[in-house]
Amino acid sequence: MEVSIYRRRGQFKVSALCVVVTLGLIVVGGISPLRAGVDLSGCEDSSSQEVETVFDELLQTVAEARVSTRTGGYEIRVNPFDSYFGWETLRWLYLRQCAHINLDHDLIAIRANQGSLRQAHDADCWAISWLTEREGLSIREIRTIERDLERLDSRDWERFLGPRRSTDLSRCLKK
Repeated sequence: MEVSIYRRRGQFKVSALCVVVTLGLIVVGGISPLRAGVDLSGCEDSSSQEVETVFDELLQTVAEARVSTRTGGYEIRVNPFDSYFGWETLRWLYLRQCAHINLDHDLIAIRANQGSLRQAHDADCWAISWLTEREGLSIREIRTIERDLERLDSRDWERFLGPRRSTDLSRCLKK
């Protein structure tokens, strides 16, 4: 069995085996989980207005909150190709941006890495609380996020998270 894939110039033939292998890579994490169906939606602002998710392959991070130049409302831009994290961490990174919107943080300062350590910590805790209370994230899954964060070098930490801080997200739940 062959599957035809059309491109602008010419036609490529791909065997069914190739399709199965590709799908297998998605399932076991060989391809970004974001492209394999991680939910990066569900954010609402403090007035219960839906925050639009915009896919942006040129974005230099996984997720970034902004005021939309098109609608004037909030949006979270996501780059589905800038990630090697598991689904838990991707969802948490997305919800951190939702937190910045809901906590009324200065989004321009956050994007320029000029947000405060307190704002970063508050967004961390808001996102992990959302995941545990609304989506049933387990302690094991929280540990997966913490391990992903601990592996980041200083350049990636700043690019994804802003100021360097503790990765102990479970302490956010002990309040």
